[in-house]
Amino acid sequence: MKKCIVVVLLSLLCMSLGFSQDLQAFQSSARSFSIGTGLVESGGDFGLQLNVATPWFAHGAVSVKAAGMMMYDASADWKTYWACKLGVVGGSFMSSANIRLYGEGGMLCVFPPAGNGTQEILFGGYGHFGFEFFIGDSAWIPVYFMELGAGGVRPSIGGTGGERFMNGFSATVGLRWVLHWR
Repeated sequence: MKKCIVVVLLSLLCMSLGFSQDLQAFQSSARSFSIGTGLVESGGDFGLQLNVATPWFAHGAVSVKAAGMMMYDASADWKTYWACKLGVVGGSFMSSANIRLYGEGGMLCVFPPAGNGTQEILFGGYGHFGFEFFIGDSAWIPVYFMELGAGGVRPSIGGTGGERFMNGFSATVGLRWVLHWR
């Protein structure tokens, strides 16, 4: 038991040393665009995401992010549909580590699969909180991210019921690259 505790404490020490790199190098990423990719689970459906975010502004506290997603409807034989979102992000770095905590909210658009009875674009909203873990110090800084939240769209105009897309809990994990201006 004592050996296990010692191993855990040494592991935590090594991890904290890895996060003790120069915080200024990572905070300068606020002046850069980022692009990323991720895996999405939203309302029981699975998807793949590509995203791009603007440089942070308003003293490094605000950014705008757009994402496009190819989703698979789990309740309809994995039919493919598309979605996009545009949101405002607010966050800051932790003072003791190379981790940025943030919240995001915005508009969600869903393009339902062909043959579902509607040809309209469905609009809704989403919100989540996230964590970015900055790794390394190179021209392209790799950043692992995790986002947890919820979102949803109306099933159809007129509220006649029907299928729901991306309604409920959502989780996204992925990798984003920040172009680091030196």
